[in-house]
Amino acid sequence: ITENNIYSFINNLDGIYSFNPKKMYVQRKSKNVYKYYVYGLIEKELMDLDSELQDYYLIVILDKDNGTFAVEPYNGEIFK
Repeated sequence: ITENNIYSFINNLDGIYSFNPKKMYVQRKSKNVYKYYVYGLIEKELMDLDSELQDYYLIVILDKDNGTFAVEPYNGEIFK
């Protein structure tokens, strides 16, 4: 994934969204690397209008040794 092809892998979220996490599973990959499967709801912030909540899934990989993380799109398979 590069800056030029990122939207081939994920949907472009135009505007401002709120994310409300509902469930999360953690998998320890090594001593200091953890993989989090996250399910939540996103809602587009609109002035004076009702907006729909949408299911949203992602994976967060946390490397405590390097103090880095990665966020990946996910189909939500583990939650279904």
